[in-house]
Amino acid sequence: MIFDFRYIALNKKQTSIEDIKVFMEDQGTKRIHFATSHSGALKAGNEKYHGVLNVPFNNTIGPILSQKFEGGMNQYIFSNKINPGFWRGFNSKEDYESCKSFVEEHNQIVFLRDTLDLSLALSMNILDKDNRTEIGELEYQAKFQENEGAENYLVALVQDWLKKLPFYNSADAICAMPCSKPERAGLPRQIVDRIEGYENISSALKWKKKDKSIKELGTVEEKLAALQEFELEITSDLKGKNVILLDDLYMSGISMQFVAMKLKEAGVDRVFGISIVKSRSNTAL
Repeated sequence: MIFDFRYIALNKKQTSIEDIKVFMEDQGTKRIHFATSHSGALKAGNEKYHGVLNVPFNNTIGPILSQKFEGGMNQYIFSNKINPGFWRGFNSKEDYESCKSFVEEHNQIVFLRDTLDLSLALSMNILDKDNRTEIGELEYQAKFQENEGAENYLVALVQDWLKKLPFYNSADAICAMPCSKPERAGLPRQIVDRIEGYENISSALKWKKKDKSIKELGTVEEKLAALQEFELEITSDLKGKNVILLDDLYMSGISMQFVAMKLKEAGVDRVFGISIVKSRSNTAL
C-alpha cells in the first residue's frame, strides 16, 4: 500500500452506526464559529507571551489550522488540562498575527465536530429568528426561490473555498448528498454539477426508497433506523478515493454522517463534509 502524504496530518476515521448514535447523544460543543459564539477564542498577550487560541475541540479546525503554520502537525494544538478543549500558544508576534489572519479569514466558517474526517459549513443560516445571514439568504433564495443569481454566487463561493481549504483542495472526488426525490436535482446537486477540478460521483449514490422525512422523526434511534431502511445504493467503485460530500443545510448532521459511513463501507478513504449553512440548532430553526 502506498502511503498518501497529502493526509499525514489527518487521522482517518472508521465509523459505525453505534459511533453515530453515541455522537448524536453527546452533549458537548459541536461547532466553532469565530463570528459569534467563539469571538473571544483568540486573545492577545504581551511581550513575553504573545497570545493564545482556545477552542472547545480539535476536530476539523486542528488539522486545517496545523497546515497554516510552518512545522504544521497537531503538535501545535494542545489539550487544555484546566478547561475542556484545546489551546495553542504563540512564541512570537508573527505567529500570533498569522493566527489572527486565519481567524479573520475564517470568521464565518463553522467548524464542526462529527464522525466525518472533516466537516464544516460556510456560514450559519440565521443571525436570529428574524434575520438570515448573507449566505443564509443566498441559500434560501437559491433553494426556495430558484434564484439563478444566488445559485451562481454559491457555486463561486464553494469553488473558492475548496481551493483554499487544506485537504479539501487535494480530494479526488465530490458528490452531493443524495436527494430523496432523484427525479428532481436539489440545490446540492445543482452546485456540485458545476464545481470544477474533481470527479463528480453524485450519480453513484441513490436512495432505494426514501418515503419519509428524517426531520419529522423524534429520537436518534428512529432516525438511524429510518436511514438504514432507506438503503443507500452506491454503484461505482470508490475504493481509495478521498471524497468531498456537499449539502446545503447542516442541522443535526445525522444524514450526512450516515452517507459518509456508507461511502467508507464502499471503500472511500476519507470523507470531507462541506455545507452551505449550519442551522442555529439541530432543527431548521
